[in-house]
Amino acid sequence: MHRRTFIAAGAASAAPLPALAKVPNLENPDLVRLSRELPVAVTRYQDAQKTVADIEARWMPDWPAPDESIIRYGSGCEDHRDIVGRGIPVTRTGNLKVGMIGVPQIGLPETFEASAASYRREADRLSKTRSKRGMKQRIRWAEMDEARIEPARAYWAKRDLIVKASGITPALKEQTDARDALHTLVGAIMCTVEWSARGVVIKADALKAWSHVEPIYLLMNPDQPKWVSLMADAVYRQA
Repeated sequence: MHRRTFIAAGAASAAPLPALAKVPNLENPDLVRLSRELPVAVTRYQDAQKTVADIEARWMPDWPAPDESIIRYGSGCEDHRDIVGRGIPVTRTGNLKVGMIGVPQIGLPETFEASAASYRREADRLSKTRSKRGMKQRIRWAEMDEARIEPARAYWAKRDLIVKASGITPALKEQTDARDALHTLVGAIMCTVEWSARGVVIKADALKAWSHVEPIYLLMNPDQPKWVSLMADAVYRQA
């Protein structure tokens, strides 16, 4: 071989392959893009969660406790809940089972108004009968319900005032929206096929990010079994 040809061939063989030199550890670009959105989604959810917690800490000390007389169950009644919607258990006394713990329902003012009016009408009807049997009892029941109207009105008015002043309604909506967005993002990450061990780490980070949500949503997440299966598949592929 001619000396110059040999040198040229040797130089060519020593040069790096351009395509390989530019390819480090390849990963699915869609998965990488989704992973870059994860910190933003987590921060949004955590900020929303903190806002709700701050409102709860600030306003719950002023939250009304129901007078026992306005505890009633059935149509026209609603559960006694805190500012974020959780039921508040109370110790029941009086005519109810003493010491029994549970979330009571509270009658609305209009419920007691309608009930009292119904008893008054029935008492009026009985007053026109010969025996008048049950009339006094209906009047007494009407008076009892009439006495419950103002306590019920005060309870519900204070609740409405705090809900409006605290800003809890938009705060809860933002928390829900942020949680839903995080759920959607984690689901997209888990469903995107990884190309390397780096993708397995991205998926593990996504599951860790989802662990920040409230425990009830961890338990109620319908996609949890699917995500666990997808994670196992990714680990198996990259093992």
